[in-house]
Amino acid sequence: MQVDGTRLNEYFLHREQRAWPTFGGVFEEGHLESSYHLLCIGGRDWIVRCGGGHAPEHATLWSTDGEVVLGGDQLLPSISPNIGVYATEPEADPLKDWLDSCARFTQIATPEALVLPGHKLPYTGLPSRLDQIQTHHDVALNSLKAFLAEPRTAVDCFPTLYKRSINGGEYTLALGEAMAHCLYLWHRGDAVRSRRADGAWLWHVKGKRHDG
Repeated sequence: MQVDGTRLNEYFLHREQRAWPTFGGVFEEGHLESSYHLLCIGGRDWIVRCGGGHAPEHATLWSTDGEVVLGGDQLLPSISPNIGVYATEPEADPLKDWLDSCARFTQIATPEALVLPGHKLPYTGLPSRLDQIQTHHDVALNSLKAFLAEPRTAVDCFPTLYKRSINGGEYTLALGEAMAHCLYLWHRGDAVRSRRADGAWLWHVKGKRHDG
């Protein structure tokens, strides 16, 4: 894998760089040189690329020889991590962060690299997996748009998004992810929202009312 300083700038947040130790690399404000090695573990040099959506600035480690990726929960093989909105950031847009991360990783992913995920078994074929993830959410968003032809709460959207019953232990995670999908549409102007009498948000793709 060729280490490109320009691409590194897409993954490291410039506002944080001033406080970082350089580990012997060359540092300039707003720029990371190609020689910058953040980590050396097990005889390999690793570049940290941060993703978003599941957890803020979720670190993934990519070996500079292109052979191994430590994907954590950001790059799972057969399931998707929870992408939720919570009370601490009620108007966050984690689904955008997630899809943007997938698009960035697609630029540098190789089918040969062995991905070590946070759950399930190691796998190869990361470009195909990233494509599957993005397609899954595109399908879910299109289904949600159709369902929101009438005003609905995020809980009302469960059957459309999950295609199965949501049990008590899953409710909080399911609600957070349903909110993330509704907010993704809202942030893009594809849906509007209004307050129901009990305070719950109603999401709607055709209404003109746009509170909040």
